[in-house]
Amino acid sequence: MVWRPPHTAFLKKWLKAFLVSPGVLFTAGYLLCYLAATLSLSMGFKTALTRSFEKKTDSALILSVESLHADPSLNSITLSTVQITPAGTDRANGTGSLSIASLKVPCPDLLLFPLNKATLESSAESLSGTILEQWARYQ
Repeated sequence: MVWRPPHTAFLKKWLKAFLVSPGVLFTAGYLLCYLAATLSLSMGFKTALTRSFEKKTDSALILSVESLHADPSLNSITLSTVQITPAGTDRANGTGSLSIASLKVPCPDLLLFPLNKATLESSAESLSGTILEQWARYQ
């Protein structure tokens, strides 16, 4: 018996059935939500956070965040290398500065960031308040 490759119609039907299977659709939907949340964090949330922080401190303190990441559960944000320095001092090791290696903050509205700018702004304000509390604790 000689082996013959399957017909292309069979392969097309099998591939279509595979792509619309619940496992693939769920995984693709989750990855799409995670990608949208990550992009909104890197594009808009970081600037909204620094702007809100400067507004709360009347530009007396400068906030620097290296990166923001959405957790896989899409219920919290992890900020890495957060630095708070008083305005007009050296960022590296000024007096009164605070450096936090990693800060995990709950954020249940993370999926709404790409859809609603007001939610993004209110979450940035609450997060800047949380960061100010951390800074006040160490001062």
